[in-house]
Amino acid sequence: IEKRVNELIEQNDFAQTKEKIINIFSRLKFNFCRSGTKFLIESILYTYEHKNELLYENLEKMVYPIVAEKYNTSAVNVKWVIVKSINEMYNRNCTDKTLSNVADFFYFTNDIKPTAKVIITTVLARLEC
Repeated sequence: IEKRVNELIEQNDFAQTKEKIINIFSRLKFNFCRSGTKFLIESILYTYEHKNELLYENLEKMVYPIVAEKYNTSAVNVKWVIVKSINEMYNRNCTDKTLSNVADFFYFTNDIKPTAKVIITTVLARLEC
């Protein structure tokens, strides 16, 4: 019984963490119809689960292959669609004149497009708060 209770607690924590990430991505105006957004969320969740391993230091070797395997695609494709999703988010904020929201979230002093690594590390830091 104790094992099952611990599993339920972990599932609830996972669901809450995913919901927090989705809320952050909504505020940043990510397009949830894009597979890159889904892959980026998965990358954050995987990195969060393995936070002591500093996986975000090398996404292409340590995170993207895991996400790719889960979705039956290649790590190169995971990276490519994540970059496209980030570009779309950034351009959407440019169009809506809300780049200051992006800059504020990532503690940028200028309107700079964040990289996947910056997004992952910043979201992880915010989840720890």
